[in-house]
Amino acid sequence: MKIVDVKGIILSEVNYSDSSKILNVLTEEYGLISILSKGCRNLKSKLRGTSRKLLYGTFHFYYRENGVSTISSIDVINAYPKIMTDLASLCYASFILDLTYQVVRQSEAKEIMSLLINALDKIEQGLNKETITNIIQLKYLTYLGVEPILDGCVSCGDKTNIVGLDATLGGFVCANCYQNRGYNSSKAIKLIRMYSLLDISKITKIEVADETNLEIYKFLEEYYDRYTGIYLKSRKMLNKTLSLLKEYFMNINLKNYIIISLFAFILIATSVLFKATMKEDLLLYYLLISIKNNILLSVATLLSFLGSIKGLIVVSFFLVFILKSNKQRIFLFLDLIGSGLIINITKNIFLKERPIIGQNLLADYSFPSGHTFIAITFYGFLLYLVMKDKKVSYRKLKEGVLLFLIITIPLSRLILGVHYLTDVLGGITLGLAYLFFLIIMYESNFLKDKEDETKLTFSFKYAFEGIITTIKEERNMFIHFLIAIIVVITGIYVRLSLNEWLICLLLFALVFSLELINTAIENTVDLVTTKKNKKAKLAKDAAAGAVLIAAIFASIIGIIIFLPKFF
Repeated sequence: MKIVDVKGIILSEVNYSDSSKILNVLTEEYGLISILSKGCRNLKSKLRGTSRKLLYGTFHFYYRENGVSTISSIDVINAYPKIMTDLASLCYASFILDLTYQVVRQSEAKEIMSLLINALDKIEQGLNKETITNIIQLKYLTYLGVEPILDGCVSCGDKTNIVGLDATLGGFVCANCYQNRGYNSSKAIKLIRMYSLLDISKITKIEVADETNLEIYKFLEEYYDRYTGIYLKSRKMLNKTLSLLKEYFMNINLKNYIIISLFAFILIATSVLFKATMKEDLLLYYLLISIKNNILLSVATLLSFLGSIKGLIVVSFFLVFILKSNKQRIFLFLDLIGSGLIINITKNIFLKERPIIGQNLLADYSFPSGHTFIAITFYGFLLYLVMKDKKVSYRKLKEGVLLFLIITIPLSRLILGVHYLTDVLGGITLGLAYLFFLIIMYESNFLKDKEDETKLTFSFKYAFEGIITTIKEERNMFIHFLIAIIVVITGIYVRLSLNEWLICLLLFALVFSLELINTAIENTVDLVTTKKNKKAKLAKDAAAGAVLIAAIFASIIGIIIFLPKFF
């Protein structure tokens, strides 16, 4: 038995007996070896602090050719203290160690240890851990003998017009061979090619967008599952932990923003109650109403309409078809209901009278500005959805339009002379608080995995699916929907009263509901029997008759309401 001194890094550890561990150590000279750290779990053991995963050092041990080698001592070279104290970095480092353990069991290449140490050093230095993890995963594929094809299209060999990464096919794919799969970003394609040629030890600075890192990570994850047969529990743990961390820190930040926004609103509301800023409000108000520019006033009127309930009804009709998922449609619907309740409650708490022009045009109270609140919460949430969807078309244009509305709708209320400055600032601060709350609720309840879809919030999902499908596939329902849009636009034009609007909404609900029931009955009958049957015919005819009666009486009531408006 001889004493051996060798540099190595502990990839994993296994408890052995009551007080010891078996350490799996990667070395350049001997490859992967297992060493017994005897008694290291005892409180007084000199090996207790060094016999752990993710420790790089010089190992002095008694080498036994036909038995278990035993550690004498360990001289620490690098304990990676920054990685050990950062949960996200530790997750990535643990994943890299577990992957390395699987790779060295299939390959005896001495370069693997050097590659591993360089990768861990870069993470310890604070370089982008997601990027380093992607690079190390890609380079390990070479040692496993299953590296992806990154010098041309895997299907036809074309080296130009590369548009995607396909784990199923095994590498780059050109536009001709990548139909109906969705394109990867050009940055991800360029970077993964560069990663395959890059020397990790020479990296001093690297900045890659999170979405690009995620694209490459997902490709490599699928590639490993398909071609290596390596399944790592640490990968699943990494994905879960990072998801939880991201959600936790996002919620913490948003909760802080809610507190700040509410604090700012309280300060503004206090100044309104004690009329501390009335002088400044009046000064700005008279300055703005002195501007006599018809074009500016027309633009302000249009913008103000887009922040009104009537404008939002029109916008919402189009959003039903534009938004990609029922989750988004449901949440925007809840957003509108919540916004209406909050703004009505707050206005009736403060009871602040509008300025002179506002009193002549509007009957409700002034503080806070409802249009401003809606601009922040409704269009702000739409902006959040656009920013979150990395594959949305014309994303920059849509972000610009929504930002323009968020900024200009509050300004339009000042230009039109229907609000004071404190009204608008109150709407902004209260709107921001509610917007951040909405985002937290959306992230925590509407973006969960499919196993979480049994929650109450998802009971709306299938109802909306039924409504949207019926509108798209049933001709009569589509006609009812178009008529409803015409009625709403006409009602806005002729300025229907609140009671008239309520009657119209009730008639919409009646006709739509009966048409949905009719569709359900027709499909159920068709599902039960395809043969001619008197009872089946009666069921269909009766359901259709119910819709017809409702539509006829709705038309009569509509004529009674609208006809006097034009004559």
